[in-house]
Amino acid sequence: RHPGSLARAASELGAKAQPLQLDIHDEGHLASVAADHDVVMNVAGPEEEVLLPALRAAIEAGTHSCDIGGIGWVAERQLELDAAAQARGVSACATCDGAFFRDVLEFPSPDAGAASEQLLFREF
Repeated sequence: RHPGSLARAASELGAKAQPLQLDIHDEGHLASVAADHDVVMNVAGPEEEVLLPALRAAIEAGTHSCDIGGIGWVAERQLELDAAAQARGVSACATCDGAFFRDVLEFPSPDAGAASEQLLFREF
């Protein structure tokens, strides 16, 4: 909704952050974009509209996911996707804050070795 704000936030997070504006209602396209990334960091809103489609797309893509959600009923619906996430090997972390996103981006890429993948994705 605000391309300038998105670009500024991504620049603060560093080179690993790639800002994207996507149609949240096109889960197939979201999944195809997510498949090319190690993790989806969803900071879009309003959360009652975007969290579930984004998480379903990440699961479909087999891509790890985290978001800044927090509404109880949405989090409960996210938890209902646990079996699907586990079946695809996806770790999902809901209700994170901005500092969490910056910390995650400071870790080495999973391509650097199994230890960094375990630290980044399996220890949420």
